[in-house]
Amino acid sequence: MKISPAAILLALVMAPASAIAADLGVPQSAVSETPVSLGTGWYIRGDIGYDMEDPIRLNTDQSALLVGAPFTPNPASMVPSSQWKSNFNAAVGFGYKFTDNIRADLTFQTPGVLASKMSTPLPIYCAYPTSQVAGLGYYNNPADTCSSMADLSQRNYTFLANAYYDIGTWFDITPYVGAGAGVNIATTTGTLAATPLNPLGPIAAAPNLWLTNTGTVAAPVWTPSNPQPKVGFPGQGLTQKVSVTKSNFAFALMAGFGIELTQNATLEIGYQYLNVGNNTIAVNNYLGQTIKQNGASQSVHVGIRYLID
Repeated sequence: MKISPAAILLALVMAPASAIAADLGVPQSAVSETPVSLGTGWYIRGDIGYDMEDPIRLNTDQSALLVGAPFTPNPASMVPSSQWKSNFNAAVGFGYKFTDNIRADLTFQTPGVLASKMSTPLPIYCAYPTSQVAGLGYYNNPADTCSSMADLSQRNYTFLANAYYDIGTWFDITPYVGAGAGVNIATTTGTLAATPLNPLGPIAAAPNLWLTNTGTVAAPVWTPSNPQPKVGFPGQGLTQKVSVTKSNFAFALMAGFGIELTQNATLEIGYQYLNVGNNTIAVNNYLGQTIKQNGASQSVHVGIRYLID
């Protein structure tokens, strides 16, 4: 049998390494002949999902407007007819796989616009002047109530740092659990409108003072209210634009499984609970209204995780 010079050279190169391993008591199979690349494990990801979110709520609390007769606020709350709003969402990110079981990534996700149209279930108190006493000031007829309408939308932008534990792999399927924390930026826009049910016509010029009747209905005696109400003089009816951006702490809990498609690509199907914090915005001091949202959502998503190297 003829032995090539290349085979002899390879045997000479490998013999010292084998001898050293034998001297150290290391099994021959443990001596790796494959170079190890540092920094491998980076991946990118993209997901689409469908979630159920707690809707936007417009709360009317007029207790702060109590300033004595003739003010008789009527608290009410406006909530959408649906207790949960469905939405599509999308997320992108990149991460690193540290071991066969541990990985982490940074993600940015945003849902579609969460919209709510609502009106008061009961007439609310018109906390602005409905009549005027020439030369003295304004007063409010407690019998004059308002209907209130709201058309609001909200979009959330969520940035999360996530960590995952891959439990194990069976038949190319790897279940996982995970958790994340970060920040959410919520942008709320829309319109609020209040209209008297019994409008009394335009209000003439008068000093910016609220008046209280210290006499009787038949023989009114108007004097400046003391203290003055914590509301101004916007005139009858009110249409107000809303545009507010707020940031909150956000956290997420995840579970799901990955299906290995190729050596580099994994199909991921998972569940996420996301809490972006309670969002409260004071929007209407004349009607005592605030926009509230308990920022919780539950979603299922499908995505691809791709190892870059």
